[in-house]
Amino acid sequence: MEKILFSDVIKKYFPVLQQLVQYYNDERQAPTYLFKQMLTPRFSVNQTWESSAIHNSIVAADVVSMDSNLPLKRRDSLKAATGELNKIGMKMELKESQINEIELMIAKGGRMAEVTRRIMNDAIRCTNGVDERAEFLFLQALSNGFCVVADDYNTGEGIRVLFGFKPENIFDVTTPWTDSVNATPITDLTTVINAAADKGDIITTVMMTSEAFNNLRKSREAKELVASGRGIPVLPASKLQLPTRSNMLEALRDELGITIQMVDRTVLIEKSGDQIPVKPWNKNKITFLTTTNVGEFVYGQLVEEGNPAEGVVYTKPNDYTLIKRWHCPEPFAEWTSSQALALPVLQNVHTIYQLNLAEE
Repeated sequence: MEKILFSDVIKKYFPVLQQLVQYYNDERQAPTYLFKQMLTPRFSVNQTWESSAIHNSIVAADVVSMDSNLPLKRRDSLKAATGELNKIGMKMELKESQINEIELMIAKGGRMAEVTRRIMNDAIRCTNGVDERAEFLFLQALSNGFCVVADDYNTGEGIRVLFGFKPENIFDVTTPWTDSVNATPITDLTTVINAAADKGDIITTVMMTSEAFNNLRKSREAKELVASGRGIPVLPASKLQLPTRSNMLEALRDELGITIQMVDRTVLIEKSGDQIPVKPWNKNKITFLTTTNVGEFVYGQLVEEGNPAEGVVYTKPNDYTLIKRWHCPEPFAEWTSSQALALPVLQNVHTIYQLNLAEE
């Protein structure tokens, strides 16, 4: 293995990569990761789901096309889940022309901060890339009841992990919320909340897209709820104003005892060199939670971490991600990659409820 280039910078900043990632993220709007807020990290010695003492969660897995439209339909026959953690990660190439640019900057006495940024940019992107994929899987799981992980052995296919949402906990709206004249979203929410309460589950948080929330507050029911709470007389012929977002959120807290969390996260997925913005949360699903701690982020140790290759520089910006950098003489380039054996796992799924906004 060839010696890596810019070794002084790499040796200085690789050990503190996490601080560097945080510094650069803070220069723009730092990404929000709900999987870090709503899942408890758990290390799996055997790199399996079972070893982490997961309760009421994984039930089955099967292989599907990665390009299948969401939501994916359950197959007639499913193979039993083995429970092995799958690898997620990405790889970046610093090409010869880019290396030449950096060397020219150094030769001309360029700003060291910019030189460092260019050298370390791939490591920062690879670190963020693992978190972005984990967030994608988590939001997909919490809104659909499953997530799809790329299958290392079958190109273009993925392993669909089913979390076993209870059919009796899934409800349909009486009228689509897009029909602002006839929709009854407050009644729909109340139906799910009361059904949960009958089982001893107290709903505290309801997750939906901003689009769904905006359709809710356009309805007559929502306008009447806000108006009544503000002491405004409501008659059948009354023309009511569209509630503000803050007034609507306050009314739902007062009347139903719930906090609305809007999910509009976009993740960039790269295919054939093109970056495609994807919203992992299913916009036709509303998820009801009794707690915002909904499971575990299970991770294992990569084999390479215990068996490092000669001439490769490694670092771990967090507990679950392994970053490495190496040099390739033909074609002349520097490579950086991130790897993680990790999976967001939903627990106690019998306390999770959902409302379908559209027929599937």
